[in-house]
Amino acid sequence: VRPYFGGLCAVWAEDLTRRSIFDAFMKRRTYALTGARISLMFKVNGSPMGSELGLCEKRIIEVSSFGTDKIREIQILKNAELLHRVTSINGDTAKAVFSDKCSEPAFYHCRIVQKDGHLAVSTPVWVGC
Repeated sequence: VRPYFGGLCAVWAEDLTRRSIFDAFMKRRTYALTGARISLMFKVNGSPMGSELGLCEKRIIEVSSFGTDKIREIQILKNAELLHRVTSINGDTAKAVFSDKCSEPAFYHCRIVQKDGHLAVSTPVWVGC
C-alpha cells in the first residue's frame, strides 16, 4: 500500500484565465491526483467529466491519459463498482473506448493506475440522474 500525503486537483479549462478556470470548476471538469502530474480526459457520449446527461441506453465511454510513468491499468467504474479494466497498455500513454448498454440511471468515472502506484481519478459523468 502506497502512503499518500495529500494530493492534487487538476482542472480542464478552455484557457489559462481566471474566468475559464473558475468556469471549469463550476462545471466539475476536474480530477484528483495522488501527486504525479497525470493528464486525464474522460467522456461519456462525448460529454466531458462532470457532465449530466439525459437517460440513454447506449453509453460510449472514452478515456485518454498521459502519465509520468508507465500506465498499468485503466479502470472504468459504474456506480462506484468496477465495470471494465484495460491492462494491455505499453507505455505512459493510454486510450480506451468502451460501450455500456443500460436503461437505468448511472454515474461513470475512471481511474488511471501507474506502475509506480500513482493514481488519477476523474469526476463522474451522471447519466439519467
